Amino acid sequence: MTNPELRAQVIHIYKELLFLGRNYPLGYEYYRNRLHKAFSSQAHLDNEEQIRKGIARAEFVKKAAFYRDRSIVSSLAPSLPYPNHAGTRQVLVYRRRSMRKSKA
Repeated sequence: MTNPELRAQVIHIYKELLFLGRNYPLGYEYYRNRLHKAFSSQAHLDNEEQIRKGIARAEFVKKAAFYRDRSIVSSLAPSLPYPNHAGTRQVLVYRRRSMRKSKA
């Protein structure tokens, strides 16, 4: 019988990985099936040390997925319209100058 704490950790990391899979490029269903297959293939483990190694490997995958998603978002950031974006500021400066010229 396995340690209940380890079982809870495995279930928790599985749910976290499922949540991260919603942004997977090949689709959620593909990701979910692969994740289920990966966890099912390790269901026979009884040794606590091997289970801990599996949890550590799952944590590594979780971090890799997080940084993959983060890099995708940061690559889109320059194209997103922000109120303090440099281009917006330049437009405002141009408008101020044109207003000054029209008043004179």
